[in-house]
Amino acid sequence: MDPTILRPQHCFVLGLCSGLLSATAVAAANNVPQLITAAHEVIRVALRLGISVQQRGLLHEQVYISAEVGPGLTLSGSPSTLNDISQMLGAVQNCRKQRLPIYTAFHASHLHPPRMEDIVATYPILLRYGVSTFLSPSSDLPYPAANFAELLSQVVQEICQQPLVPLKAMKSIIKDVIEREVQPVQVTLLGAPNLEKFISWTLHDSGLTVVPEEPSSLIYFPTLETPPDAIAVVGVSVRLPGCENLEEFWNILRDAKDLHRKVPKDRFDIDLHCDPNGKVKNSSLSAFGCFIDRRGLFDARLFNVSPREANQMDPSHRRLLMATYEALELAGYRGAVGAEDQRVGTFIGLTADDWREYNISQDIDLYYVPGGLRAFGSGRLNYYSSGMDLRMQLIWPAPLVQQLWILHARLYCVEDVTWLLRKEQTS
Repeated sequence: MDPTILRPQHCFVLGLCSGLLSATAVAAANNVPQLITAAHEVIRVALRLGISVQQRGLLHEQVYISAEVGPGLTLSGSPSTLNDISQMLGAVQNCRKQRLPIYTAFHASHLHPPRMEDIVATYPILLRYGVSTFLSPSSDLPYPAANFAELLSQVVQEICQQPLVPLKAMKSIIKDVIEREVQPVQVTLLGAPNLEKFISWTLHDSGLTVVPEEPSSLIYFPTLETPPDAIAVVGVSVRLPGCENLEEFWNILRDAKDLHRKVPKDRFDIDLHCDPNGKVKNSSLSAFGCFIDRRGLFDARLFNVSPREANQMDPSHRRLLMATYEALELAGYRGAVGAEDQRVGTFIGLTADDWREYNISQDIDLYYVPGGLRAFGSGRLNYYSSGMDLRMQLIWPAPLVQQLWILHARLYCVEDVTWLLRKEQTS
């Protein structure tokens, strides 16, 4: 990024909605190191703000105008109420509507303000940062902040309480530019291109000459359009020998650990089953392998499973449920918000029935069938998530999986489970 754009002469900083936080960092920084420090604090504030606003909006259903940009309005409110209004507007001629990816109550003046001390900290370093002219998008006045900490507090208050009316700020900018006779006007983009177009059109309509910033001199922002086959991995969970989570797995790779060890006594008696010479039939050539610790660990209450049923469940089914739940949590998945979010596909590979075969001659209980059959692995997961389950046994599944992939689910859970429990598998 070109550092000269941080504090040029006759500069106005303007942001919209959550973009105000990014603009705050730019307004408070004199150089790139200060921008990085400010950006770190802005990220922390954004996280606290999101949590606070989400909790605040759960108790209200009133629809309100959260933004006015040109001839368009942004309506915010609970999903059920917005759906009703959307159906009503469908009968209005020349009324275009678009659903926005906003899931919390921003710019809501009728709601109580959040506790600012829970969102914005007052570190000494933040008090030393000055601010440039940063205009409020809901008025025609700059923020009356003496330092970065005060500016953050005022911006958070703006995001939570004040409806967006950026045209007021634009009128103030146009008036100042005309009085100073500063032309041409250069528009520097630090975010999505829609705001730049709105600003450029407004300035041009006022008779001002606008010179857009060259994209090569700024941070590169990829477009929102992505290839149809693009995949974003947003949540990962593992249960492997020597590790119970992704962090432990990376530590094993980093430290180049060798996890093979002698077969534990609680698996089977390797001294009776091992023949290094390979002369004894159905015996193992090696007494060593890699083994998963805490293989039976399972939170039965979380998945509404009784202790009696959990005791009969295949350990691979237990770990499948636990790992999937953890991956969705790490991905930030909160459940289906709209119709689009309900398109979730699960692709699960289960390769053996060791648990069923191992226990076929043991104590048969009520839950023997759902606890041991391979088909119930994916079935349990989809049943817990209130979804359908389609199971197929295939030797070469790639062509069929490719066709299923064309169904274009919004979220995919792709998993593989392989558990070798019987000593015969090592022969």
